[in-house]
Amino acid sequence: MRIKIPYLITVIISVLLVLIGHGIAVQDMFVLQMDPPEVARASVQRVVERIQPEDSFSGAEDYDEFGEMDEFFLSMLGERIIFEARVSSGARRGQIITA
Repeated sequence: MRIKIPYLITVIISVLLVLIGHGIAVQDMFVLQMDPPEVARASVQRVVERIQPEDSFSGAEDYDEFGEMDEFFLSMLGERIIFEARVSSGARRGQIITA
């Protein structure tokens, strides 16, 4: 019985500290206060533009010491595709949007 009481008190205090710490950590996080993104179904009408990763970056930090584009960095990036689509569900149903 003597061992159970300190153990129980330790567990209760630990849970309270975790809950209080969580509240402090997330109170000013703007990500949690933003509205959720709009989600809708759409069918692609046409591809407007394809942007290769090397076209998007031109800063000095993107190049290695030999002046070459960092291949490891580029391998992590994919091609960016801009397209037009007709929305088939949601608040914008029937509209053509660019994404």
